[in-house]
Amino acid sequence: MTLDFPPFKLLYWILDNYEKVKYDLATSNMPPYVPDFSGKLEKANLAMGSLTGIEELKDAISDLSGAGPENILVTNGASEANFLVCAALLSRGDDVLVERPFYEPLASVPKGLGSSVKFVDRKPIDFALDLATLEDSATPATKLLVITNLHNPSGAQIPDDVMKDLSETAGEKGFHVHCDEIFMDFAHSPSRNAFSFGGRMISTVGLSKFYGTGGFRVGWILAEEDILRRCRRVREHMAVTCCSFGEQAAVAVLREREEVKTRNRKILEGNSRTVVDWAREEGIEMTPWAGANVCFPRLPLENTLDFCKHLLDREVLVPPGEFFGLAGHVRIGLGCESSVLQEGLRRVSVALREFPA
Repeated sequence: MTLDFPPFKLLYWILDNYEKVKYDLATSNMPPYVPDFSGKLEKANLAMGSLTGIEELKDAISDLSGAGPENILVTNGASEANFLVCAALLSRGDDVLVERPFYEPLASVPKGLGSSVKFVDRKPIDFALDLATLEDSATPATKLLVITNLHNPSGAQIPDDVMKDLSETAGEKGFHVHCDEIFMDFAHSPSRNAFSFGGRMISTVGLSKFYGTGGFRVGWILAEEDILRRCRRVREHMAVTCCSFGEQAAVAVLREREEVKTRNRKILEGNSRTVVDWAREEGIEMTPWAGANVCFPRLPLENTLDFCKHLLDREVLVPPGEFFGLAGHVRIGLGCESSVLQEGLRRVSVALREFPA
């Protein structure tokens, strides 16, 4: 039987439409941050990189995460990191639990690899992770649980005490937990990475959202050494290593993390007030803002796919909740210019009055 990966509907939605609209509220990355490269890349090594990542970058990741260099595998972006974890841990027919609402590839990659995916619903409207439901859903055949923190698409944060309990549950029931943490740096309240809670916990991270430097294609996995060896075996048949130039550029970006945080907070605090005020005025429910550059308001509609198609006629690009497994919601990105967000939301309000409930 051949592998069959479902189409990435969210990606196609954005790529097919973002050049046609004036008000892009769909993208989930911040504007690119350009660090001071002077004295850093003039003599960049363009030869093939290390199998696990250049030492300087792994040291920088270690300083941020608390993980030792032996527990870090640098990858070609967070997407490769997510794929490698699934490919390394799963066999055809394995059972996988995936949170819902979900970031689409986190469900479609296990499906494409031949695993059986079962969804564990987060609690609307705060989208908390319900450990009781999760424990009831896990079986002896469960090999992996896939979650995000901060949650994509709502931006909800998993508290450290819940993550600790989740780690204990994973140990008792014998499955691994894969936590995509690409939005973690946005959190107002500090949060430990999943890997720090135990050997069955795996973190994946990337630079494309917080830093806006997706073009570097740099991400990483934090995991036990045996898991990273299995991930490397998969990648040996693909890219083998990462782009050494991108890795060296990533070091420069990570060194200016505090400057990036200051810039992002200024953008997001203003835009979050805009969307919270808009939701209040429209009587729309939304998860309390925890710092993320995305939110997932619930609209007074059942068919948000057709509504978002209607928004395209108003030159507004918003992905529907159907792409995340929960109709009736839309995901709104907060990293755009304030004027784009304000006018985009105004047009959403007008469209809500036009569109049949």
